[in-house]
Amino acid sequence: SGEEIIEPKYDSIEKFGSNGFPGAFVVKDGKYGLISFSGEEIIEPKYDSIEKFGSNGFPGSFVSMDGKFGLISFSGEEKIAPKYNQIEKFGNHGAAGALVKIDGKYGFINHRWEEVIDVKFDEIDRFGSLGKPGTRVMRNGKFGYISFDFKEVVPVEYDIIHAFGAHDIKNMALVEKEGKFGYISIFRDIQIPAIYASRQDILEQVDIKELAQILNTKERAILGKPNSSPIVRGFNFKLFGRDY
Repeated sequence: SGEEIIEPKYDSIEKFGSNGFPGAFVVKDGKYGLISFSGEEIIEPKYDSIEKFGSNGFPGSFVSMDGKFGLISFSGEEKIAPKYNQIEKFGNHGAAGALVKIDGKYGFINHRWEEVIDVKFDEIDRFGSLGKPGTRVMRNGKFGYISFDFKEVVPVEYDIIHAFGAHDIKNMALVEKEGKFGYISIFRDIQIPAIYASRQDILEQVDIKELAQILNTKERAILGKPNSSPIVRGFNFKLFGRDY
């Protein structure tokens, strides 16, 4: 009938459905936007780029503006305005989300568009790389640990955090701080402070067998592994022969 569905105001309109979006990418003055199958403008042409929907490990798309990256949903709604220098592909870093970067600092966002790790770290290891759920983080030359549910369970204060199970205690990681030794776990309430002169001192003064049993029970309960033992909700450091 010759009825005009889309106003002739765009420099180009890409093929409908060709970029994983139920509509089409449009370009005007070098900027990208989105229109629906009916021709309704969902996002005005304002982005320097819009990546193919679903190509980065989640249903939406990465968008860029003035060298910064943000995220839009499958419906075309802007969830995170372009502010990051870099957004990694979702799932690439060993957890359900994406590593992000601003001015040389790293953080982490989840699939609900939330910044679950603040953009303040110089390094964030791949989740699980030390042998347990969670990740080692580094800021100003010091290391800490963030758990599988994105909580900072170990403060950023250690000179070295070794891999879990690499030294003496199966479910703990040896840490070093100012020449002293201790151990950390993935739980905030189960830590051995770095106050010992050597690993041997720890083995002699700490009830390693009892500590291992407590950790095993708590890991099985919280991480969903089958175990008939009840969850351990606290830990008494008097087990170490000291009161902290």
